[in-house]
Amino acid sequence: MIDLQELWIGDELIHKASLEKGSFEGISKDGFVLFKTSHHIKKYMPEELDKAEGMEIDPYLLLPEFETKKIKKPVFTNNSIDLHIETLSPHLVNSPPERILLYQMEIFNQFLDFAIGQKYYSVQIIHGKGTGALREEIRAVLKYKPEIKIWQSINQDGATEVWLK
Repeated sequence: MIDLQELWIGDELIHKASLEKGSFEGISKDGFVLFKTSHHIKKYMPEELDKAEGMEIDPYLLLPEFETKKIKKPVFTNNSIDLHIETLSPHLVNSPPERILLYQMEIFNQFLDFAIGQKYYSVQIIHGKGTGALREEIRAVLKYKPEIKIWQSINQDGATEVWLK
């Protein structure tokens, strides 16, 4: 657990369960630590966080060694991607949800960078309905990407269609 008395605004922290990095932004009125990621400010209990101490996290290294050997970085060949973990990487199905989400977001970001680089007119992101965690993370990224013209929900909110500039 971190000692709140030793933290300064901007100190790098890490969420222990998901291994997501962020920065300390203060303490809320209700006693939670304000944890800023690239897309959100989240509230966590102090025991859920630790100092990041300059760690650079590669999502491929978060997986146990036997899982890491099975993962191949994807090769994108068309303008859509299915991020269902059963399709993307079936051996991760029983991993903790935080680890799955982190992996799916890494693949999504690689796909989006590829699509922008290839100057695609539009892409389709199939994220499924589920709890909505993946969908919300994806849409948070889309809001801040200057290369995105517009996006809309399709397939009863199980996918997002994105038009690029």
